Amino acid sequence: MGELRAYALGVAELRGVVGATGARAEQVRTLARQAYAPQVRPFAVRDLLGPIYRRVPGAPVLRTDDPTPADLETLLVGGPVPPARSAATWRLLEAVVAGLARSAVRLLDADLPAGLLSRTDLPLPSVEGLDVGWLPLAQAATVPALQSWLVGSEVWVREAALTGRPTPEVLVFST
Repeated sequence: MGELRAYALGVAELRGVVGATGARAEQVRTLARQAYAPQVRPFAVRDLLGPIYRRVPGAPVLRTDDPTPADLETLLVGGPVPPARSAATWRLLEAVVAGLARSAVRLLDADLPAGLLSRTDLPLPSVEGLDVGWLPLAQAATVPALQSWLVGSEVWVREAALTGRPTPEVLVFST
């Protein structure tokens, strides 16, 4: 059993993120900036100890698997993602999905039945330990772990119809 993160978003909207242009690209950039704004570590005594520990004061602190602006641009042009950057790109994509989704749920110690998820068909390399897929709302309603979250799904469908967005499906990121 692992962690399951589910999002109410149309799979067409997910696929539209890769290679996005115009207003959608700007929306994706905004969501990415909000999710991954650089964190600045305050100046500390160890910064005075010498060149081995010296860093530029105010420089952003990034982990090696944090998404970078280059990862975002690669995603937006639909270009090939290097395998070394695939985990960061999937994290970035999930942050964008979370910003676009009508609703989201995070379930600890939850699993879906094997073979239930459909492939996203995104041009991104897979990452070990991460399963990503989608299923229609009607099928998701049969999954016990998701039933309580999907109680309000009729509202999402009505809102999608009123706003001209695709009918939401359930996108799943599972680790």
